[in-house]
Amino acid sequence: MTSTWNPLQPADAWMHRLCLALYAPSLQSLKELRLEGPGILQSDIRILAKTIGEGRLQGVEVMEVETSAEINDDGVVEFAGALRGAVVPLLGRLRLSGRGCQEKGVKALLAALSSADRPPIQTLHVSVRGLGSEEAEGICSGKYSEFLTSLEVLDGPSGQKDSAGKTFAEAALRAEKPLPLYVLEMDNGSWHVHSLMVASLFVDLLGNQKVSNCLKRLKILCSTEETEPHVDVFRSLLCAKLPQLRTLHVENTNLTEADAMPLNEALQKDLLPSLQSLNILGKSIGRVWMEGFGQAVSEGKLVGLEHLCLTRTRVGEGLEFLTVPLGRGSLPRLSSLCLPQCCVNDRGMAALAGAIRTNDFAELTKLRLDGNPFGEEGLRAFAEAILGRPTTLLVLQSLFFGSPQGNWEGRALATGLNAGRLPSLKTFILSRALQNRQPGESEEPLPMVAFKSRLSEKNNDFRA
Repeated sequence: MTSTWNPLQPADAWMHRLCLALYAPSLQSLKELRLEGPGILQSDIRILAKTIGEGRLQGVEVMEVETSAEINDDGVVEFAGALRGAVVPLLGRLRLSGRGCQEKGVKALLAALSSADRPPIQTLHVSVRGLGSEEAEGICSGKYSEFLTSLEVLDGPSGQKDSAGKTFAEAALRAEKPLPLYVLEMDNGSWHVHSLMVASLFVDLLGNQKVSNCLKRLKILCSTEETEPHVDVFRSLLCAKLPQLRTLHVENTNLTEADAMPLNEALQKDLLPSLQSLNILGKSIGRVWMEGFGQAVSEGKLVGLEHLCLTRTRVGEGLEFLTVPLGRGSLPRLSSLCLPQCCVNDRGMAALAGAIRTNDFAELTKLRLDGNPFGEEGLRAFAEAILGRPTTLLVLQSLFFGSPQGNWEGRALATGLNAGRLPSLKTFILSRALQNRQPGESEEPLPMVAFKSRLSEKNNDFRA
């Protein structure tokens, strides 16, 4: 059973109705319960805890609860108290994810699942935003390894003395052995107070290989002027193979090409063999770095990459280093290519068009090129590419051009689109910048109007 919160209804009312439904005799054989929505795991979880405590879910084997809202600590405590073997005797897998449990809730949950009357949970995933030192030490020493298999460590609330990331990293560094986890996800978010401190601790963890076999996602954001923790993050990738790492997300506007070079070296040495999502923001990363990255792509070091986002960089100055291997199909699983504000000019668009003319991009559903300095020539190159290869970009659903430079018409592009190219397109964003319009002129060049009508008929999105 999968249930999604309806934002048009009060969350409490929705949860009440759901739990009333769970009381029905026809649902006594329910084996899987998955709840998703921003209203879950606040006060509403107490209702779910009551339902569990009264033995209404005795047949449930899998329970997953995910929310994007702040998690109520007291609610998690009550939920943990209801998890007894007598009332959920078959529960083997539990997942609590989203914005993360606070320290009090984490303590109660781990204690409940360590007690004598615990349910037979063998697989627990929990997201934590608050973490006590005692629980952190227990996690890292293997105290909860009988059931805790997956842990997501998130940033903490502003003003909190110690973040979950800091507490966890310090405990992991003190551990005598590698972490007893199958999956570890670390995310310091954009919390300014401890971002540098936590980033440095994460670097130490990578360096001493305590997390090499379980780290699945690493996300480090920093809004300060300091770059050193991020420099060390890339260098630390050379310390050990990270066979489980799926997602790497590093943001610092002050990153330089030299800072990011170790990433290319790590890729070329096959130290990140499972990477599926790469997101880098650094305003000085450009042509030199792109040459090394393109070489790694050409050598088949990223065949599993699905999402590539290089935001607010200068990689467009060397885009041909990427588009050549793209044209050869070196990223066969690529489903999202995002290059916003990356200095992609008409020459860069021509290079991308060259790849489109030789590769169908069978998995690509999203392409972002907004905020770049290309104009009419770049649009024409793209149009000629899709016209010349009818089999390309057949599953593309989102295309973002933003506001190209100059007084362009997009006639060639409109011709291609109105000829039925890009048949799966649902979201298309292209507009004429205000400073490039004549008095009274529409933001939509005349040749694009017919294409807008075609999208509107399909209830899709065309906007500035």
